[in-house]
Amino acid sequence: MLVLSTPTGTRFHDPDELERPTGERVRLEYRMPGTGRSLPPSDAVLACPLTFNSTNKFAQGIADCFAIGLLCEMAGHGVPTLVVPHCEPQLASHPAFQRSLETLRSMPAVTVLHDPDAPEERRIPSWREVVATLAAIS
Repeated sequence: MLVLSTPTGTRFHDPDELERPTGERVRLEYRMPGTGRSLPPSDAVLACPLTFNSTNKFAQGIADCFAIGLLCEMAGHGVPTLVVPHCEPQLASHPAFQRSLETLRSMPAVTVLHDPDAPEERRIPSWREVVATLAAIS
């Protein structure tokens, strides 16, 4: 298992903490050609939580950072991808976000786990539900 993050995502998690269970450093940026090793093939991809901005970027194919670029690439390769968007209700009601969810749901390899009507404490599904859904699609 590899963990990817957007640069902004590091404000919300500690890359060193995420490295411990996987034994792999958190990937934040593209590697320079000819340096290091490329990523191993993926059986599945989990994007959780995916912010308002990242959800919209992924849906529109705006690969302006490594994590979103890899999501776009994996979906293009047909790798099963579970997207778990998470944002405030005010952002979730924005028309662009709704269009992005529709776009992502229309992509054959992408599954979206998002309930806009869930109460605040359930706006993001439990890890149990996320893992079960990921297992079901991969």
